[in-house]
Amino acid sequence: MAWTIEQAIAESIRAEKAAGNLYQGLVHKFSAEPEVADFWNQFALEEANHLEWLNDLTGRLSKSELENRSTRQPRISFTRSG
Repeated sequence: MAWTIEQAIAESIRAEKAAGNLYQGLVHKFSAEPEVADFWNQFALEEANHLEWLNDLTGRLSKSELENRSTRQPRISFTRSG
């Protein structure tokens, strides 16, 4: 099944929110260890940045662009550094 761009963005937003909630939970869990809490907080902030970017993208796309269905398989490549 090919998703619309809007559906793909919505799913990405759900995933970013879930990850942000997980990291915020870890911030609270490790609140007695400030360095560890800060480590997880940095990840939570990254997720918040991703959400902002996705919401901005949604606002910049036209209705027809959002309704467009992708017929191509995504190309995912994993590279290893070092």
